[in-house]
Amino acid sequence: MRAANTFISNALELKCALTEERAVYRFYWVQGGDAIDAASMQITDEDRGVVGLCMFPGMMRNVKEDEGQLTFNVVKAMAKSAMRY
Repeated sequence: MRAANTFISNALELKCALTEERAVYRFYWVQGGDAIDAASMQITDEDRGVVGLCMFPGMMRNVKEDEGQLTFNVVKAMAKSAMRY
């Protein structure tokens, strides 16, 4: 019973903290055929052209500010190109 109370208390604290947080995290996958973009994708020097495979999703953070919303990458999606030179 004591472990259950601790677990529930921690879960409620996390819920309250996430409710107060002004940032929202969002996962994304890059699609096959999308242009390779080093700003949002983790790639190698040999990757050029278009995406052939997304191996791991990226994570973006949206932060609400008085003037609007700011979005930036926290973790880049891991991708491989369709074409090899």
